[in-house]
Amino acid sequence: MAGQAEASSSALTASAGSSTYDVFLNFRGKDTGKTFTGHLYQALNREGIHVFMDSYKIREGEEIGPTLLDAIQRSKLSIPVFSRGYADSKWCLMELVKILECHRSNRQLVLPIFFDVDPSDVGHQTGSFEEAFRNHEKKHEAHITEQWRDALREVKQLKGWVLGEVENGNESKLVERVVKEVLRETSSKCLSDVKYYIGLESFVNHLPSLLITGSKDVCSIRICGISGIGKKDKEAECVTVKELMEKPLNSFSNTNYYIEGKITKLENEISWYNACKDCNKKVQFRRGTAICDRCGNDDTRYTKKYWGSFNVIDSTGTIFITLFDAIKAITRCSATEYAKSLKKLQLQYQKKLQSCLSKNYRFYFKMDEKNKSRLASKSIVADVIADVIEEGDADTNIIIDVEELPNKKYKKIKIAKD
Repeated sequence: MAGQAEASSSALTASAGSSTYDVFLNFRGKDTGKTFTGHLYQALNREGIHVFMDSYKIREGEEIGPTLLDAIQRSKLSIPVFSRGYADSKWCLMELVKILECHRSNRQLVLPIFFDVDPSDVGHQTGSFEEAFRNHEKKHEAHITEQWRDALREVKQLKGWVLGEVENGNESKLVERVVKEVLRETSSKCLSDVKYYIGLESFVNHLPSLLITGSKDVCSIRICGISGIGKKDKEAECVTVKELMEKPLNSFSNTNYYIEGKITKLENEISWYNACKDCNKKVQFRRGTAICDRCGNDDTRYTKKYWGSFNVIDSTGTIFITLFDAIKAITRCSATEYAKSLKKLQLQYQKKLQSCLSKNYRFYFKMDEKNKSRLASKSIVADVIADVIEEGDADTNIIIDVEELPNKKYKKIKIAKD
């Protein structure tokens, strides 16, 4: 997958959030349980990733059992492994329906693997999937089998892996790629659970802000994350609105800055545009062809990008901040997902934006020529938005143990309320 990053100890993440598992594996045991999926499970475990792999299929009657339902709901991401016999199992199909429900309602990430089947066979229920559905339609009501078909059509559209496209079908290489992506995604989601981007150096000083529970229970925090975040936080310099307005522009010798403030107003409803994948400029459609005026390319590859304008206030004044893809830190979904969502879901995302009002955020930006010219109108473009900074009680938080995991990529820090 594009944009993969190595896990490192440059950011702080927490496992004491609402999720129980990092990964839920959806697969047909007879096909891959003792081969590919079994190897993937072991590789994920070696990296300290908490995986739910049900070899015994915990069920009740004709429905998915409550243990399985809870495992799916409380996982950060799910990985369905599609094999030739996958659709023979009604349990795999029922799990997939639940996985996609969580994908739509909770923005749970789904990373499909097409092991020994073509994605088109999955999406169109052809090949081995055709015969399986002929058998299902003899045993189950039409609305149930149609629900399963809809789930397969939907998952086929998601970004994932096709074994045959990974180094001539090298299973071990595919396992490596999946583990690498899961490390990146679970680290990113942990960042959103903790509600703060922070470098390791200032971990202890900022510890009170990181606790998001008021219970007396012990919780665990893993130090991991995407390379570069800690460095960016260390190099960025805090600046106030007043300093931006009053200091001579040539006095800003540093490149990276951030403003710590509250969002007081959303200037526009959540919005998105079709952006060129190469330069992010808005593409124009002429005679049905996507054209990027900056790149000068016809039939340009494009994707959807957020765009939004916010009023942000600190103790010294107000500034207008424009955010692009950083908006997904609040909505918890990409612009593409937002644009494809039903109106009801879009309203939920807009409510999430409204809920960010009056909360403390860090807005990172570069003091480049464009931002220098915008300052005349009290405006900047922020490249990164840090999650909301929660208030904490500095006197009641204590570290009771620090444990380094065997793979040396994570450290567990146990914290309790005094």
